[in-house]
Amino acid sequence: MENLQVFRETHELILKLVGEKKVTGLRVDHPDGLYNPVEYLYRLQKACFVQICLSEMSSPETPDTVKELAQMYDEALSQDGSSPLRLPFYIVGEKILTKGEKVPEDWPIFGTTGYSFLNLLNGIFIDPRYARAMDQV
Repeated sequence: MENLQVFRETHELILKLVGEKKVTGLRVDHPDGLYNPVEYLYRLQKACFVQICLSEMSSPETPDTVKELAQMYDEALSQDGSSPLRLPFYIVGEKILTKGEKVPEDWPIFGTTGYSFLNLLNGIFIDPRYARAMDQV
């Protein structure tokens, strides 16, 4: 995913569906397994932003338009890192968090897929008094 050409070709269909508003959110499985998850997620958010903008425009897509929109995204982020443009598209990451671990704040995503919540919820079905016996089994 670090190679821009690989990123583009891998995401071509996804981004087309985003632009057509057939996809309203994305789940990225284990972004922490990538070489640079922050860069990848930033690139994905920017690509989604460009596609959303292009879908709203009445003029045809040109390489210059794509470049201008990408530049607009970068400029907005450089002026204010907490800009709403930081998260133009709903993206969550599948990352199983260990106890006390949080999603890295610099990841431009809305959160995780919810395993943390499910682990807490499953706790209502488990009596901790019998944990030792289960561990021995």
